[in-house]
Amino acid sequence: AVILARVFSPNIYGMINYGIALYLLFIPLTKMGLEIVLSRDVGQDRQQGAQTALITFTLRIVSIALATAVYVILAWFTETEPPARLIVFVFSFALIGRSLAMWTENIYAAYEANRYSFRQQSIFRPLEVLLGLLVVFVWGEALLVVVVHGLVWCLEAIYGLTVINRRILPLRLNRNLSELRRVFVQGLPLGAALLLMALPYQGPLIFFRHLNSVDNSLGQLALAMQVLFMLSQIMLALGIVSLPVLSRSAARQDGKDCLFAETAIRFSLFFGTILALLGTVFGPWMTVQIFGEKYTQAGSLVGPVLWLIIPWATGHALARVLMARKLDSQLLFCALVGAVFFSLSISEAVLRYGVEGAIWSAGAGMILTTLLIVFVLHGHLTMDLRASLKKPGVTVLLTASGFFSLMQVLGPMLSLLAAFVILAIGCRGCLTPQDLVWFGQTFRWLIKKISSKK
Repeated sequence: AVILARVFSPNIYGMINYGIALYLLFIPLTKMGLEIVLSRDVGQDRQQGAQTALITFTLRIVSIALATAVYVILAWFTETEPPARLIVFVFSFALIGRSLAMWTENIYAAYEANRYSFRQQSIFRPLEVLLGLLVVFVWGEALLVVVVHGLVWCLEAIYGLTVINRRILPLRLNRNLSELRRVFVQGLPLGAALLLMALPYQGPLIFFRHLNSVDNSLGQLALAMQVLFMLSQIMLALGIVSLPVLSRSAARQDGKDCLFAETAIRFSLFFGTILALLGTVFGPWMTVQIFGEKYTQAGSLVGPVLWLIIPWATGHALARVLMARKLDSQLLFCALVGAVFFSLSISEAVLRYGVEGAIWSAGAGMILTTLLIVFVLHGHLTMDLRASLKKPGVTVLLTASGFFSLMQVLGPMLSLLAAFVILAIGCRGCLTPQDLVWFGQTFRWLIKKISSKK
């Protein structure tokens, strides 16, 4: 991200990230919620899960072909500039490779064999960086960067399929129509829900390019959103590996899924607030230092973008609980409401407020979806909303209000310090004894690691 932003202009950098956002929006169409059905079946019965795995493999091949065809047709009619159209077309190879590679990751997570996932990522992410840097410094062509991106994902898919075939289960196409129908019917509402939840996440870049492409604002927004995309990978990974465990908890009715939901809400609120405040204070300075003066506007957007972590992380964590309990239609409804609100509001928001309008429109859609999910979960779980949402929410509001109120008087650094004091006092009253023990253990572990490095 650093090298690409420095080598290419904001316009080209924005176009690359627009292409990535566009094809990633089609990824849920290739997944069709199949990974959720897989994790639920394997988590409850591994023998049944093996058959489900082969069913999902067959359906994934079909869905990739259909989604890629729709992607290419859409790109042909929406992209009128030949260079942009070519870049978007090349990203179709990334769509195919990444979809298959993500299926291999789903298999690792479902069978709780994540050592293979770590090994796979350790090979292909550095490979993509090295090859990308090579073509940037030798040829300096954005199109070649896109080619490398797609090529590496295709190679990773081949590698992952080979590992699964040798180490986990033999791969073959399953043509059992009744099983194909069962898994497809279960996965369809989940796939639609995940697609709709991805719209406020990937949508700002896609909508903004077609609403406002008169200057380099697309590149500025892309760079700021890149911070969110990188941090969100942590929450995505945690969500993937948590689903088999949550499925077993839902089957046993042991209450651990309720504990997971309450903890996810609290920590998303607190750590999201910390990141957003740090981004507001240090984002403008760090962005200029790392990416150069041409991305000054992006630095001012880092803070607003990081506030999106709170509704996004909370919504996706709670969505896993709904999936584990097989409340798929309810999740689809929640995602639909948020996506519709985002789609209807972003045009007016961008016209009135520019790039900031795209961010706040996405945030509003995410918040709406998350609140609806909380409401649905509260009807099925004995959640303590006062301890998990109301008290932490009030603490976050007081912290943010104090920070922005004091900013004009004390300056950013003292305002940040005062905000952290407010947050620390609020955390003490909101975190459970179990949370405090976990946090203390984590803090001591970090201190030990830092001391050993010294």
